[in-house]
This record gives sequence, C-alpha cells and structure tokens, in this order.
Amino acid sequence: MLDISHILKVENGSFKVVFYSKENGDTPFLDFYETLTPKMRARVFWTINLLKKPPEERL
Repeated sequence: MLDISHILKVENGSFKVVFYSKENGDTPFLDFYETLTPKMRARVFWTINLLKKPPEERL
C-alpha cells in the first residue's frame, strides 16, 4: 500500500497536498503516478482534489 503521509498535511480540517522531492529533484509520488493507467490516474487525482476541499464540501 502506498504511504501518502508525506504528501498530505492537515490544515483547518482540509488537507494540503505537498509532493515530496529528493535533493536530486526526483519526485517519488509523481514517478509512481506516471506508472498508473489513465483510469487509475483519474481516481488518484479525484481523491487528492477531494481531500483538498474543506470537510463540509466533501459530500
């Protein structure tokens, strides 16, 4: 299972998405994301955008 604790931070009940970058510029999450099928990319994108919304807007 993918550990996304390093890209999601809680701020006022919403999540702030922060993509981790290594010192050499590599971005592990984006590298993983690029391996997904278009359908799975859409699901991940939708989920991340949903988490960025305030809790009352997630329904």
